[in-house]
Amino acid sequence: MVLYGAAGPMGSPAAWAGPCSRYRGQRPTVGVFNIGPEVLTSHDSSMRVTAHEIAHALGFGFDIMEELKLVEKRNDIRGKNDVWVVTSQTVVKKAREFYGCNDITGVELEDEGGDGTKNSHWERRIAMEEMMTGVKGSDGGRYSVLTMALFEDMGFYKARWGTEEEMHFGKGRGCDFLKKKCIENGRSNFPDVFCTSKFTDTEMFCTSDRGGLGSCAIQTHESPIPEQYRYFSDKYKGGPGELLDYCPYIRLFSNTGCTNGRRNAMLGSRVGPKSRCVKGTGLRVRNILNAIADICVEVNCEPDTLRVRFVDDNRWHNCPEGSNVTSNVTFSSGSIQCPKKSELCASKVIKHVTVASAVASEGSSAGSSEGSFAPPFAEPFTGSSAGKSEGVIEVPSEESSEETTAGSSPEDSTDTEELTGTSWALHSSYLMRNLLLLVSCFSL
Repeated sequence: MVLYGAAGPMGSPAAWAGPCSRYRGQRPTVGVFNIGPEVLTSHDSSMRVTAHEIAHALGFGFDIMEELKLVEKRNDIRGKNDVWVVTSQTVVKKAREFYGCNDITGVELEDEGGDGTKNSHWERRIAMEEMMTGVKGSDGGRYSVLTMALFEDMGFYKARWGTEEEMHFGKGRGCDFLKKKCIENGRSNFPDVFCTSKFTDTEMFCTSDRGGLGSCAIQTHESPIPEQYRYFSDKYKGGPGELLDYCPYIRLFSNTGCTNGRRNAMLGSRVGPKSRCVKGTGLRVRNILNAIADICVEVNCEPDTLRVRFVDDNRWHNCPEGSNVTSNVTFSSGSIQCPKKSELCASKVIKHVTVASAVASEGSSAGSSEGSFAPPFAEPFTGSSAGKSEGVIEVPSEESSEETTAGSSPEDSTDTEELTGTSWALHSSYLMRNLLLLVSCFSL
C-alpha cells in the first residue's frame, strides 16, 4: 500500500484520512492523511492520532462498510432511532466476549458529529477508550478487538489476534451497559464510569483506563440538551459533548496523568512511567487536613503477584485482589483497594516488526510527479475521493479545553511537548513507527 501523509495546519477537523484507490472490490492500495500539527502535543498522543488516521486510510469508514454489507440500521437504542450498527460475524463474536453480553447482534457506530465523524467511528458512549472513536483526546486510543474484528470482516485483511490492546471501558459490563442509559432520574447506572456531580477541590478519581486522575465532566449548557440525552430534571445539565451522548464522566486533566503528571497537582500520588491509578478510601496525606480520593501508585507486575509503591515510601507492598493496602509513611489514615492484576498490568505487548515484514509489495508500484500531489490510481475509489475525508477526528471545544476549579485543582499543563512548525520530517518517525505497528496487526 502507498500512503501519502502531511502535517499541515487544519483548525477543524483536527485530522482527516481516507483511501484514494482500491483494487476492484478489494483493499485500498493508496491512502492519504493529514494531521494538524497543533494536535501532535506529545509522543503517545501523536502515535495514537496517527494510528487512527492510518486505519481510515486502510479502509475504516462507512462507505466501505456499507459496500461490503457489514452494517444495518437499527431503532430504539437507548432511546435513539436510525442508528447504524456493524453486524458482521467477527465483530459480533468479539463484542459478545468483550462486553459479556450474548444478546449483541450489532455494534453501534457513532450517530452524532459532523461529516467524516458520524457513522465512520465506533459509538463513543460504548467504546470511549477505543482507537476508532471520533474525538482526539486523552481517553485511551486502544487497538481493541472491535477494530481488529472489523478489519478482518472486510475480507481482505487477516487479524493477528494477540496483538490487540486491552480496553477497560465497558469490559465485562454486561448487556445493561449497552442497553440502559448512563444515568436515569439523576442516578448513575454505572457510578464508577459515569458521574452525576462535581467533587470537592481535593478529590480526583481514576479515569476508566486507570491512566490518571480526573474530575466529573458535567456542566450547564447554553441550549437545552436533546431530549433523548436528558438525565436530570434540569434540561440544560449534562456531560460535555454529543459524541458521548452527553454522559458525564471522569475526564483527565492535562497534568494529572499517572505517568507524566505534576506531583503538586496530584496530592498523595506517585508519578512515573510505571504508575497506574487505584481507588482510595478515606485517604489523608500526613500533615494535610483535607481527605483525598484516588491516587496513582507505582506498579510492579510479577507473574503471580501485584505489588505497589507509594509516594515518599520506597517499600514495595503486596496488593492481592480485593485487599486494602496503605502506607504509614505516606498517609495518616485510609487505604487503597487492590483491583484485579489485569487492570493495572499490560497483558499484551506488540512486538517490533521490520519494514520488510510489515509492508506488502503486492501487485503495484507507486510514484508521483515531481512537485505535485498526484498518486497513481489502480482504480478510483468512488465511495470517497481523495478530496473528501473518509474519517476525521473532531476536537470539540468542550473536549479540548481542560476543566479547572479553584483551590488545589490541577493547573493548565505547560510541560507537554509542543510542535512549533509544520515540518513533516519532525514527526516522520512517529508516523512510520505507527504505520508498522498497525500493519503488523494484520496480514495483507
